[in-house]
Amino acid sequence: MSPNTSMNTDTAPPQPPSGVLLADRHRLPARVYYADTDAGEIVYHAKFLDFAERGRTEFLRLLGYPRPVFEAANQFFVVRTASVDFLSPARLDDAIDIDSMIGRLGGSSVDLVTEIRRDDATICRLKLVMVMVNGDTMKPVRIPDALRSVLAPYVVDPS
Repeated sequence: MSPNTSMNTDTAPPQPPSGVLLADRHRLPARVYYADTDAGEIVYHAKFLDFAERGRTEFLRLLGYPRPVFEAANQFFVVRTASVDFLSPARLDDAIDIDSMIGRLGGSSVDLVTEIRRDDATICRLKLVMVMVNGDTMKPVRIPDALRSVLAPYVVDPS
C-alpha cells in the first residue's frame, strides 16, 4: 500500500476500546501480536494470563471500577490461585475475544473465569481466584457492597 492510499474503514464498525458488557459476561476483542508469540508464531503460554488481565481490567472499568477507584479505597484484587486449560493454540494475527465472567462471589474473593475464544470456540479457559486486600497490610478485606452489587449479575456456572 502506498503512503497516499487510504484504507477502507467502512467495512467494519469500530470496536469500543474497553469491550462490551453482555448479559452474562464482558467481551474484549483483541488481536494476537508478534510480541504475544513464541518463535513458532504461536501464543506463548504465559501470555494467556496477560489476556485475562486485560479482560479483567476492562471489565472492571466498564462496571465503574477503574484502577483509581481501587487506589482511592486502598483496596486491591490480588491473584491467589490461577489455573489454565489450553484447548487449542492461538497464532499470530488471530482475532480473539477475551470473555470474563464471575464463577463465584465470596466474602473477600472472586473466582474469575476467562475464556479466550476464536471463531466462537473456546481455545483457552482460565480460572483465577482473586482476593480483595487492604493495600497497606495486604490482608484480605470484605468486598465492598457497591462492588459486589455490580459483579453479581455476571456470576455464572463456571463448569
